Amino acid sequence: MMVDRCDTVLSPAEVRSIAVNSQRFASVSSRNVIAENVLEISNHIGYVQIDTISVVRRAHHHVLWSRNHLYTEAVLDEVFMKNHELFEYWTHAMSYVPMQDYRFFLPRMKNFQSARHPWFKALESRAKPIIDEVFNRIKDEGPLGTRDFEDTRNKKREGWWDWKPAKDALEVLFWRGDLMVSGRDKFQKIYDITERVVPAHINTTFPGPIETAKFLVQKALKAHGILSLKDFQAFMQPDAGRDSDMRACGREYIQQAVNELRDENTIVKAQISGSDEVYYVQQETLNTLVDQRLMKGKTRVLSPFDNLVINRDRLERLLGFRYMIECYTPAPKRKYGYFSLPILYQNTFIGRADMKADKMANQLEILNCHFEDGCKLSATMAESIIKEFSAFARFNNCNKVRLKKSNRTNWMPEVITLR
Repeated sequence: MMVDRCDTVLSPAEVRSIAVNSQRFASVSSRNVIAENVLEISNHIGYVQIDTISVVRRAHHHVLWSRNHLYTEAVLDEVFMKNHELFEYWTHAMSYVPMQDYRFFLPRMKNFQSARHPWFKALESRAKPIIDEVFNRIKDEGPLGTRDFEDTRNKKREGWWDWKPAKDALEVLFWRGDLMVSGRDKFQKIYDITERVVPAHINTTFPGPIETAKFLVQKALKAHGILSLKDFQAFMQPDAGRDSDMRACGREYIQQAVNELRDENTIVKAQISGSDEVYYVQQETLNTLVDQRLMKGKTRVLSPFDNLVINRDRLERLLGFRYMIECYTPAPKRKYGYFSLPILYQNTFIGRADMKADKMANQLEILNCHFEDGCKLSATMAESIIKEFSAFARFNNCNKVRLKKSNRTNWMPEVITLR
């Protein structure tokens, strides 16, 4: 066992370069290989979070577009529904995950065979009378959605959480791994039995806890470049004790995996100059020190659920950006807006923009563009930001960009009409 010491000290600039460029924002693809590129990006960053908010393009589309501006929604349909190269399951939230990683989600599915969470126990109890019937209908008839089952209740629905019995059964079967989401119809889930969704060539052997922990640690380092132990624990799984059914493995296995990978000289222990906190980075990353020029001159407008920003604590620690989404905050208490999107310029977060795609007017509204206090907004930066806003407008099927409010003046025209 090696002596417990730090193997390297990194500067804050090196850390920013590693953290940002590990996320593949500078991905390049030609139009005839976009699907392959989307699959490669998904595999590299580990997962793509699915979200229902549609003020602008939904998060799963936005995350992929941020890494490949040639991306269109049809590509995800091809990779997910037609080719089954991605599947849906829970990471830290419901996500698209590379099918090649399916076996590492089996431990979570097993957890739900004897789940401890009161929410799932209640769901299971409600579903029990019809669960076999629902499974056998799909087995016999093929893929079905909630709308294919009658609502047998004799009461008015109380809210979005008040599912009809068949929906309860579908969700129980999904969490257990008996059913999978084989596709979506207007964002509604379509379920099929697992054996018909998972391709025959996919490895489905059950992994042990250390193998699962090593998978998570190495996947996290590939996606994020540099992480602490608590960052590993929060990667692709919830860290809260109440969500233990959704965890792949616990802290003790993560620690053991880190120790073994370090003993194998696969990863090294690192510190950031000026900080005592311990981080880990792949030896391969140190050998190449991710090229700081990859994002030179580039701006990216990110989803609030983007993989780079979803761990808010790590985002502030490593990249100095304090961020929260305010759509869940009462309107009078919002500082930046309902759906402010982080603005990344090169390797630095320089601000956020509250955006809305007005479909009736075919325009992308910048309701509030707020730059950080330390941001020195040059003409070159402004040009790059405007270019990104314009590209994002086109992605949202808008032919105009309208700036309504900003804490900086005269950096962008009030209205930009796109050709």
